[in-house]
Amino acid sequence: MDDDKIFKIDESFDELLTKYFTDRDPNVVLYEKIPGISEVNLEAAYGIGYNLFQKKKYDSAYDVFHFLCLLDHFQKKYWKALALTAYVQKKYEESRMAYFTAFALDPTDIELVSAMADCSISLGEAENAKNFLEITCDMGKNYESNETLCQRAKSILDVIDELSVKNS
Repeated sequence: MDDDKIFKIDESFDELLTKYFTDRDPNVVLYEKIPGISEVNLEAAYGIGYNLFQKKKYDSAYDVFHFLCLLDHFQKKYWKALALTAYVQKKYEESRMAYFTAFALDPTDIELVSAMADCSISLGEAENAKNFLEITCDMGKNYESNETLCQRAKSILDVIDELSVKNS
């Protein structure tokens, strides 16, 4: 894949993302508008969710992270936490969507693309997985610190290709 193609986004899609993240429905309540809820409160709730996750209380952790995403949908770490929690609960489609939302907030985070590939593999969607893995490899070329993720992606791509050949 050409490096230039990774970050070229159709203008209509770019406009849609901009509209999604800037045009707010007046009926949607953001945490800034709720009396008594501050960024400190949200961080405390995140800590609670993290502790619940560590104690393997995934249903409760999921609820906390989902709540945080609703209150402040511009925090990538809330979306990543929700995605990981959904993944361990085997809610792979939800997990992939949460990772995608986090990726929309930070399109340079290669780990999110790799995680979306994992979700696609878990869903049995080999073609989607291959696309995400190829993007992971392409993005990995641009960032030396992501070499391990790129190598992992190449290994998984090789396995998918081998399985495709065997099943043909």
